[in-house]
Amino acid sequence: MADIFDVLADETRRDILVLLRQREAAASRSDEGALPGESSVGELVERLGITQPTVSKHLKVLRDHELVQVREDGQHRYYRLSAQSLGPVRTFLDGIVPAADGGPLGDVVDAPYVDLWPAGYQVGAFLGRLRQSIDASLGRSS
Repeated sequence: MADIFDVLADETRRDILVLLRQREAAASRSDEGALPGESSVGELVERLGITQPTVSKHLKVLRDHELVQVREDGQHRYYRLSAQSLGPVRTFLDGIVPAADGGPLGDVVDAPYVDLWPAGYQVGAFLGRLRQSIDASLGRSS
């Protein structure tokens, strides 16, 4: 499970997941050719304000860890969340991260999107520290 925390500790990858979650929640088409809930690489590049090779590199990492699914249509690629793969992470975090009201993390995750930005960055920072702690306990250097 430590590998997944390495993936989620990267801010750009978290931003990509948030954008894909927005698209999924809106259930709308992002571009011509995209199905509802999908985003094209071009849309992600535009919304993130970073280069296409950088976005593609991060999408490959997310794909390799089965956090996103890709649909190819000619030379175009469309991405969507693969939410079931985050189940073990959510279960793990529910057991160790107390929510503000003492409830499970699921209560925070089910909140409206606008409320998730600060929580996402807090969880990302926590995951980074957790990864360092796990690495230290296993004798690996960060």
